[in-house]
Amino acid sequence: MGRPNLNLTKEEKRLRRNELQKVRRANRSDEQLAIDRENGNRYSKAYYDKNKKEVIIKAKAYRQSNKERISTQKKDYYKSNKEEILIQNKARYESHRLPNDMYIVYCLPNEEIPYCGMTSNPHYRMRNHRKMGRDTNDWFILQVCSSEKEARKVERQYHDLGYGGINQWDIRGKQVA
Repeated sequence: MGRPNLNLTKEEKRLRRNELQKVRRANRSDEQLAIDRENGNRYSKAYYDKNKKEVIIKAKAYRQSNKERISTQKKDYYKSNKEEILIQNKARYESHRLPNDMYIVYCLPNEEIPYCGMTSNPHYRMRNHRKMGRDTNDWFILQVCSSEKEARKVERQYHDLGYGGINQWDIRGKQVA
């Protein structure tokens, strides 16, 4: 193979390293590759478990010392891929929606006063509740509704029965003071 070229760029070195790894992998059997993967995972997990505090401290120090650079990279990436990111986020949100514009009225029973709410996207709604510090364990569906108007009406009835929650819109769609 001859003497390696020392004038390679970082990208060329990375590509060359990847090619060599592919050649090495191609010469190994599937069984050997599985063993290597298992050993690699075991060693990296064992190292992490053994040095967890140190790894976390190093990662935190790295983020702190490179805060501005990381922030700039994130902003630049978002600017250059804004449309794509928005499309992906919308698709992810829509993938969790209930079919046919259905809504559910749900209950969070572990609150001081059991909370009642409505949504067409339970996955995201529960995530938002968790972010606000609500306990979403053991939540359950009180009723399935075929329209938002019907769901608001049912939710209002549960609030009148003493369930907690906010329903700032009346049945006709006008805001209640």
